[in-house]
Amino acid sequence: MQHGYELKYTWTIEFIESQNYIKVIAENDFSVEGHMEMLADVVAREFWKPGMNLLFDDRKVEFKGVNIESVRKVSHDFRTFENELGNGRTALLMDTLSDYARGRQFELLTDDKVSTDIKIFRDEEEALSWLAS
Repeated sequence: MQHGYELKYTWTIEFIESQNYIKVIAENDFSVEGHMEMLADVVAREFWKPGMNLLFDDRKVEFKGVNIESVRKVSHDFRTFENELGNGRTALLMDTLSDYARGRQFELLTDDKVSTDIKIFRDEEEALSWLAS
């Protein structure tokens, strides 16, 4: 969608208690700053415990203008939450192949630098199955 203004990066956070994971649904124009705010929001929730599994549903996010430097910054910022995140699993759900490729860049840049196991998906059922395994 073309527009002359940016839509603010927004998210909702839900604790899926029956399956013990947190689902974060993000929307609109991605920003590195917004991503940091979102992570801070997740770990500040009263139901959050380090080591919980996370599903970031980014299928409604516009990643225009996001390049490798942006991905490096997000990877670095993600690492600053290492203690709060713990050693759970984090699934990123992407819509398009190009968004999936950006997610894979993030996964590769973050791999072995955090105890959280990160994997990128395009199918929600696969992501949920992986989180539950």
